[in-house]
Amino acid sequence: MADGKEIKNKKYTKEEINFIIENYQIHGLKYCADYLGKSKSGVGYKASELGLTIKIAYTNEEINFLIKNYPLHGIEYCSKHLGRTIKAIYVKVGRLNLRDDKHFYTKADIDFLIENYPTHGIEYCAKYLNRLKISIKYKVSVLNLKRKIYFKENHKTCTKCLIEKQFDSFGKAKTGKYGLKASCKSCLNIENTSMNIVNALSNLQPLWVTTREINGIIYEGNLNKGNKY
Repeated sequence: MADGKEIKNKKYTKEEINFIIENYQIHGLKYCADYLGKSKSGVGYKASELGLTIKIAYTNEEINFLIKNYPLHGIEYCSKHLGRTIKAIYVKVGRLNLRDDKHFYTKADIDFLIENYPTHGIEYCAKYLNRLKISIKYKVSVLNLKRKIYFKENHKTCTKCLIEKQFDSFGKAKTGKYGLKASCKSCLNIENTSMNIVNALSNLQPLWVTTREINGIIYEGNLNKGNKY
C-alpha cells in the first residue's frame, strides 16, 4: 500500500509528462522508464493517469499489407486503409525495415539531421526537408540524436518575436514566468502604437460638405462637424 502511495505522489515535471505523451505509445514502457530514470510501475501509472495505452498488435494480414503496399504507395495510403495513425504506421514499417523509395532518407538528409536537429529541432528539420514531423522524430530516434537546448542566464524568449532577450527587455507582471510579461517591451510598444493609430483614426470627426450663398454665389467647402459660420 505504501508503494502505491509513493507511485501516486511521485511528481513529474512538465517535460517528463510531455516525453511520456510523445513516446509511450511509440516506444513502450521500458524505453520511457529507462530514459527518464524512473521505475516501470511509476511510468505505467502515470501513462494510465494520462489515458495512454499501448497500441493493439498488428495482425499477419496487416503486416503483409504493409510489406506489399508501403514501398509502392507510402504511409498515408497505408494509414487510411488500415485505420491506424501515421505515427503508428511509421513505427511499424521502421521495425519491419520497410522503405518507401519516395521518402527514403539520403545520406545528405541524414547529414543534415545530424548537423541541425540538436540545435534547431524537429519543426525546422521537417520544414527544410519537406517531411512530416513524425518522420523526422522517428528518424532522429533511430539515429539516437538528442536536442541541445542552451539557456542563457537572465534571458527569456518573447512570445511575439520569438527572440531570446535579457530580462530587462520585459515589463514586470504579477503572474508569468520570472514575474515578467510574455512579450518584450519592443513588441508591446509596436502593438500599442498600432492600436493608438487605429483609435486616433476612429475618433476623427467626419468632414461635412457645406454650402453657403454669398451675393448670389454658392460656395462649397469641407468643414468639421463642430465648426460653425
